[in-house]
Amino acid sequence: MEVRNAGAPRPSSDSAPPRKRVRRWHHRGFTGCSTCRRRHVRCDEAAPTCKNCTRLGLECDGMQGRMTFKVYGPSQTPQASHLSGKQKKSDSSPESSGESCGSGAVSVKSEKVMKEEYETVVVSPTTLPQWTGQTQFSFQQPILQTGLRSMSVHSADDHYFAHFVNQVSCLLIIYETSLNVNPYRSDFPDFAQSSPSMVAAMQALGALHLANTSSGMERHEHFEQAIGKYGQVMKTVRDRHALPHGQIGIRDFATCLLLCLFEMMDSQHQNWEIHLKGAREMYKILFYPRPDNPAGEAQRIAEMNHPLRSFLVSLLSYLDMAGACARPGDAVATKSYWKTLEGGWEYNLGIPSLSTSSLPDDPRLLELRKAWSRMMEVKATISTFARDKARLNPDQQDLIYRGIFHQLAAWRETTPSGLQSLGDLELTEENLQAFPMPDMLEYYGCVEAYEKATLVHLHQVAGAGRPNWITDRAYLDSLITRIVALIRKLTKDVGQLAVLWPLFIAGRETRKSDEQQFVQRTMHDLKRFGFRNVDKALEILEGIWFKRRAFPEGWTETLEEIQTNILLP
Repeated sequence: MEVRNAGAPRPSSDSAPPRKRVRRWHHRGFTGCSTCRRRHVRCDEAAPTCKNCTRLGLECDGMQGRMTFKVYGPSQTPQASHLSGKQKKSDSSPESSGESCGSGAVSVKSEKVMKEEYETVVVSPTTLPQWTGQTQFSFQQPILQTGLRSMSVHSADDHYFAHFVNQVSCLLIIYETSLNVNPYRSDFPDFAQSSPSMVAAMQALGALHLANTSSGMERHEHFEQAIGKYGQVMKTVRDRHALPHGQIGIRDFATCLLLCLFEMMDSQHQNWEIHLKGAREMYKILFYPRPDNPAGEAQRIAEMNHPLRSFLVSLLSYLDMAGACARPGDAVATKSYWKTLEGGWEYNLGIPSLSTSSLPDDPRLLELRKAWSRMMEVKATISTFARDKARLNPDQQDLIYRGIFHQLAAWRETTPSGLQSLGDLELTEENLQAFPMPDMLEYYGCVEAYEKATLVHLHQVAGAGRPNWITDRAYLDSLITRIVALIRKLTKDVGQLAVLWPLFIAGRETRKSDEQQFVQRTMHDLKRFGFRNVDKALEILEGIWFKRRAFPEGWTETLEEIQTNILLP
């Protein structure tokens, strides 16, 4: 029997071969400041300077150092090689190139790895080529997709596309009227025929929704297809716009907004913010005057006259205002641009620019859209207040708070008479049955819920980080109770998706257990519609409720705690 000393070296024949070092995959950040990216450290992306640079006394360019359009997919064109830096070699690259978006084979991988399998790049202004140039909700019957035949897509792609058009579209626009159709269902199928990347984005949303509403291997398969389509869209956009004469068009704008909706449904806040900023850049390219560029100005005029322009800009502003309340900084595009440049708000509550009816627009809905638009302006002002709060002393903060509060009071005085009547109404069954405009009740209730939630949000922003902030708890409780009552009495089923943000705001601030239970039950019920941002919002609320039970005396919230990074339109 051979005896060895514990510290003696083993003979060479007994030694095990050295283990090969395997590098772990990590999520890579592309939106931090240039200083943190150069130092290869995680950036918290705070504005105007990040915490790393502030702590070390380094120069920080904030979020301006890099832009904004996240792209997945290994490059297959020489022209795009400068975008991706060090390319990743892969035997499972998508077979499509350029503008081809076939389904392809998608290998079976875990969900955690699927998104990481695609090389990530960012298209920025420095890397892009220079530009030359009476209503009740119901699921409607499926429609025939005549345009699908000409696109020669596979049966799975046909299924995902039809699911987007027939089902997902009904969840993206809740309130439809007999005079105003749903553009996702009525216009997008034909509009996307000349843009395979837009078709693939619609298929990705259809596949993701099926994944989120199924389980087991079926969910896994749908999710793989969704991520595969997502990657194809990103690769196509990158490759095409890396070409010397690549140009941004209105279908690219629509594709970018669909990708933002994809990330909202998947509750990936890092990515929806990137796509939202990318849509902002496309918006500027497409719709801002370019007198020094005749070719570009001609394209801009053509895009401005497109029938879907107003709807797409309203979709951008709809997501933009939700994003402004969810993350640090204000709206990514110019305040009230949907009114000053595009002529009005056209998301939910009717889309008159696309109406095919010979009847005139309902004047009550017209007034309500105008009121909604003005409220969005106030929300934009609150987000700017949150952005600038750190640079203001308490007296300046109080002055801005009072100014915005008075804006909301003035808004209430100028709202349509039906909305004012509802505001003065106790929500009993007898009063609701006697309301003079029963077909408008749900619309009015939605807008009032947003009004009350905006008041609560203003109070949250003003009191963030201020231990001595005086809170009128009775007033806040009355606002929260009203929001809960409006949602409980006037919304049902999928219509509750239209008041998701007010529901979240009320759940965040309420101290009453019965209201917390109502919010919890409602959000649990809304999970069945397949939006992961609902799951994430409920997770945050349950954490806040647990903390409130542990610390009943309360605490001073910071802006970081208020801004949850969840996109809740």
